[in-house]
Amino acid sequence: MIKTRTVILVVFIAIIFCLSLKVIFGDKPASNTETSTKAKDATSEPQKEKLSAQLDTLDYNKETDKLNLSITTNIPDSTKATIKVYSSKKSENYDYTATSSEVFKDGKLQTTISPSRLVENGQYYVKILIDVSTAEYTSKNKHLIDKLGSRYEVEKQYSGDNLVKIRDISSDKYVIEIDTKNIISIENGFSEQEAQQELAKRIKEREQREQQEAQQPKQNEVQTTTVDANSKGEAWLKLSEAEKRTLTNRLISNWKSNGYTVTVGADWFIGALDAFYGTPETNVNTIADAMTLSGVAGGVVKK
Repeated sequence: MIKTRTVILVVFIAIIFCLSLKVIFGDKPASNTETSTKAKDATSEPQKEKLSAQLDTLDYNKETDKLNLSITTNIPDSTKATIKVYSSKKSENYDYTATSSEVFKDGKLQTTISPSRLVENGQYYVKILIDVSTAEYTSKNKHLIDKLGSRYEVEKQYSGDNLVKIRDISSDKYVIEIDTKNIISIENGFSEQEAQQELAKRIKEREQREQQEAQQPKQNEVQTTTVDANSKGEAWLKLSEAEKRTLTNRLISNWKSNGYTVTVGADWFIGALDAFYGTPETNVNTIADAMTLSGVAGGVVKK
């Protein structure tokens, strides 16, 4: 009887001991597993690499008036962008020095740009503008959506970034604006004094060209023709080059006397009309109408 009670007591104590161990240690493995899983999930989420650009070279050729530049970047291949060269010196007339449309490939870009203003000595950087649009008829760089994520993700990722800005955000488009991480000095451009002299020279040359164009109709009056502005395409095609010049200069002079601004000379209109005429459909237009249509469409005739 005593032995039986002893056995029962020992079994009871063993059960209590096992239960105690389970309470103390039983839940820890599960907890560790859960923590490990959460940590793994957190670290496994891919982090998108931020876009950046390094200006490798930027030099100016004063003889050809060209800027040569090269850029290293992680911008995805086939991305179309506008490249603008800026002086790091801010001013009241702060604007880009040169601009060009380019396509990136293999993380590199090498191009030659014609500056839109005098290149003065100083420090310069490049701004890259990328239009991203998913609009049905005006889509641009749609491949970047897969690379960079939605506009919400892009806006969040670059919030507060000093070199990359997200501009002009709407439901189906945005603009990525990337500044190069560095600046490069140009030392073979124009000094401040040289720039003033060169600008004055160019203004004088432009005024002389305008005066020559204004006098051109008088110089060409010796060239006579029975064709006038109301003649049609077939008559134009039979004119000599001298006769075409006389007629177009006469019309240009009439436009200017009536308050119109004409930014090109006779050669531009001769080329435009030569390309315009040549089919029954276009030949029915008078020379005056054809010149007006081409001038307005080309943005070279303004009121």
